[in-house]
Parts: sequence; C-alpha cells; structure tokens
Amino acid sequence: MFDGTYHRARFQLLDSCRVATGVVREVKPEEDGDLHIQLELDPGQEDLMNAQNIAKQRGRLVLELIPRDAGHIPKPSCGWRVRVVGAWVEDGKKPSHGWNELHPIWKLTHSGKTFVSGLQFGGDPDGARSSDAKARCRTEAGVRCPGYLPGSCGV
Repeated sequence: MFDGTYHRARFQLLDSCRVATGVVREVKPEEDGDLHIQLELDPGQEDLMNAQNIAKQRGRLVLELIPRDAGHIPKPSCGWRVRVVGAWVEDGKKPSHGWNELHPIWKLTHSGKTFVSGLQFGGDPDGARSSDAKARCRTEAGVRCPGYLPGSCGV
C-alpha cells in the first residue's frame, strides 16, 4: 500500500482507494521531495476532510505526489481541474499534522489525459525519513528518482 513512500508508520489508513475531484489551488515542494497540493474539492466530497484540513489546509484536501512520480505525472498548475485516485490517509499526528490526504496518488487525470503511478516507478526505501527521502529515492532500475523542479503556485 505505502511501498515507495518514506516513514510509512505515520499514516493512518482510512481507505486504500478513494477518488477526489476539484481544482488545484496550491502546489509547493516539500523537504522530502513530495509535491504538496491543496485541492479545492467539488461539492459533495467534504467527508474526505477533517478538522485539521479546515484549520491548517484552508479547507482543502491535501494530495501528495512523491519523487518517483516526476517524469510520468506532470506537476499540476494552480487552476487545473483534476480527478485523482489514491490511498486516503490521515498523515501524521495532531496537532502538527493530522489532516487527511490522498497519499500516495495512483492516478491523476487532467484535460482528458490520465497519468499513473506505482511501485514500478520506484520509491523511497523503508528507512528513509523527511530529511533524506528525496536523495534516497530510486527507480526500479536503481537510478535516482528525478523529483519535481522547485517552484510553487498559490502560496
């Protein structure tokens, strides 16, 4: 389920496969190499969020693309309308985190094109942590994961 993501014990699995649709409102790179994306959900999907999403994520669902996804899933831009499929989790402990996310993302659809992820593209080793996850990420062939280029929108 979480193969390829670093420090898997931080996740509380809520559902192994959920769908969310909406508009990308913020994209920013994280220290661990993930892209942290805030998705303004379409009406009727509010149950995907919790109080921490409201308080700490501007009432948006968090999506995470991980370093292995660069090269086969495009970096979203603010304003993109997307449909995503991924593991629905609570990430980390309250009060510092504790919000709900789709992490990792299995599929992202934008403008009629669907992009997929998965362990076939590599990932972080089990012992990786936030400070070294990006550097330790490897593709299936053992090559360093490309990662996403710096830059953000909506911050």
